[in-house]
Amino acid sequence: MNSTKEFIDEISIYDLAGRKIYQRNNINDIDFSLLNLASNHQALVINIVLQNGHSVVRKVVY
Repeated sequence: MNSTKEFIDEISIYDLAGRKIYQRNNINDIDFSLLNLASNHQALVINIVLQNGHSVVRKVVY
């Protein structure tokens, strides 16, 4: 995940049942990679909070 204009502050990942399966705070970078996420080929919802306070939500199939 990357941001071209603002630093990423926080990332939360949820499954479609709404269970939080990953969270990381204080990233302070424009790029973030997550390796070895324990997920079995499913749709996920990613909530990205930028340092300016804006929140971006993306749906991905992992």
